[in-house]
Parts: sequence; C-alpha cells; structure tokens
Amino acid sequence: MKKVVVILGLIIAGLHSCTNGQPGNSKKHIEDSKARQLNDSAIKLIGKGGSYEQAILLLNKATEIDSDYFTAYWNKIAYQNKLKKYSSALKTATELNRLRPNMPEYYVTVGMLAEKTGDTISCNKYYKDGLAHFNNILDTMNEKSKNYGTFMMDKAICRSVSTWK
Repeated sequence: MKKVVVILGLIIAGLHSCTNGQPGNSKKHIEDSKARQLNDSAIKLIGKGGSYEQAILLLNKATEIDSDYFTAYWNKIAYQNKLKKYSSALKTATELNRLRPNMPEYYVTVGMLAEKTGDTISCNKYYKDGLAHFNNILDTMNEKSKNYGTFMMDKAICRSVSTWK
C-alpha cells in the first residue's frame, strides 16, 4: 500500500513538467482571474503552514468558477493525496484526465487512485488505456527525442503498479 502511495506521489510530482508542449495540451486556457486568486491563496496558505483542508476548499471554489483550470486541479490532487483522501483525489484525477486526455500519466493516476479505493475493474481499464497512450506516443518518437526517456520510465512505472500483467 505504501509503495502505491509513493509511486503515485512520484507520478504526480513529475507530471507537471511534461504537460507543456505535450499531446493533450494544444490549446491555451486562460484561467478566470477570481479562480487564479483562489488558487494562489491556497498555495500561500500551505506555504505559511496552513491547513490542507482549507486549501482544498479554496481550490474547490476555484474549480467551481473555472472548470477547466488545470493548475487548480493539479494543486488540489497534491493536497488530497497528502491527506490520503483517495476518493476525492480520484475525482480530481478524472478532471485532470478530462483536461489532458492524451497524457498517459493521467490515466495511470486515475487507475492508481481507483485501485486505492478498491475499484479494480476501473483501475485495470485506466492502466490499459495509459499503456496504450504511452505506446502511441513512443511509436512517434525515437530514442533521441527530448522526452523519450521520461515516457519510457513512466510506462515502466505504469506496468509495475498495474494489477494485471
């Protein structure tokens, strides 16, 4: 169980650096200014040692205002994972997946969180979808491509955490 939490944390921590310029991030979303203020307030709150629960409430308001605000979902899932609120994190991961449907890492994240909540049927579906997306992306790259190594490593992590082989 601890292994899954650590791997999930690694995937979540590494994802943000791969989203800009990658598949699924072709259009630029301009976030609502009020939603951005709420997101920034949540980050400042945590930076000052504040409550993760309070920060999540701010982020919930931000995503209610702007349902396509990727960064607010991104921060929310990190805080939910920190608090081990896996059911809530699963809903947030589903939103990340909706916003970046071509990023295989988000399928894996949804799969891992589904597994944490006991939904082995959904987790296997998301793991398979994630691997298919990794394969599709890797088929368009060669070993010298900028993110080839990252995608290969993430694919290997996906294979290692999946409940099916």
